[in-house]
Formats: sequence, C-alpha cells, structure tokens
Amino acid sequence: GSEMCIRDRPHTIRVLNPAGIHSLHGRQLQFSPLADATLFMSFTGLRWGELAGLRVKDIKREGSRMSIRVEVTIVWSNGAGEHSEKAYPKNGEARTVPLVSEAASIALKWAGNRDGEERLFPSKSGGPLNGSNFRRAVRWGETAPGLRIHDLRHTAASLLIHAGVDLKTVQTILGHKRLSTTLDIYAHMIDSDQLTAAA
Repeated sequence: GSEMCIRDRPHTIRVLNPAGIHSLHGRQLQFSPLADATLFMSFTGLRWGELAGLRVKDIKREGSRMSIRVEVTIVWSNGAGEHSEKAYPKNGEARTVPLVSEAASIALKWAGNRDGEERLFPSKSGGPLNGSNFRRAVRWGETAPGLRIHDLRHTAASLLIHAGVDLKTVQTILGHKRLSTTLDIYAHMIDSDQLTAAA
C-alpha cells in the first residue's frame, strides 16, 4: 500500500511512501497547482506555519546542493483571517532544511524570478497561504481522506529514518528542541541499530 498507519495518542499517524506521495500530488494537481505544497512538505517536514512563512529569499544554494532556511512561522488567530509572523519556529531556533531534488525543483519553480521578499507559496492576495484555503484548493477532503496536513511532516520524518539518516540529523531537520521528542514520536519506525546509535 502507499501508506502506513501507526496508532498513536491522540492521533493515528499516517505516513506515505514515495509512491503514495506522488499519487496524492497527482490527484491534487487536477484541482490546483498548490498541490506542489503537499509534495514540498512531504520531503521537507515543514510545519504548515513554517511553509506559509517561507519567502523566495529563503532558498539557499551551495554548489549543486539546495536548502531552505526556516526562520519564521505564521500563527493564525481565530483560525482564519488574522495572522502574525513569529520569528523562529516553535523551538526558538531557525534551521536549515536540505532539499532533495524533488523539493528543490518545486522551490525553484515557485520562486521563478520573483522578488526575494515575496512568499514562496503565496495566497491569492500575496500574503501567507492559509491552511483552510489550501485544503479547499486541493480538495483535501476528497484527495487525501483520513490524512492530516501534519502527517506530511511525519511522512518526511519516516523517509529520513528509512533512508538511514541518524536521529540527531532528523531532529535538526524537523526542528525538535530535544532528541527525546523525535524518539517519542518515531520510535516505532526506528530499527535497533539506529536506537543503539542514538543512545
């Protein structure tokens, strides 16, 4: 199957494998180009507020390697309209997230030759993209039944863990302040060799 479910309090964590990610992306693309945000989150592990806060200038290149700098998160009050931009994500530290080729090509496509200060994934008005508008645009309910946007973050983590990336690096990419948080959420995905290395 294209997804794996893990019972977890308070939610079931669902993660997609690469085929599942591409299949979801394809279904959503029929409705909106914003489907690219689904693919991007699945390969970067960004939280929604972090994705919404990205600007074109946050794309960094070092030789052939590309990364994205996560320095702000958007916080919506009352769920919809009002928002504020908070410097640094939840754990209080900016971070650099490496971009695999698929995420890099999406970043470049959306950046185009737009101004560095513009939002990478803007709303129609050019401001930060609101989660409910995104879900409406890609018809999330019908294209991704049973999946939460946050599961894309778990998907990215599972891809890293299954690729044998060490847990300290996974922690850094996800922006968890403590390794124990990463372990608590993803222990079931980690093989004993990685657990030993983490210890």
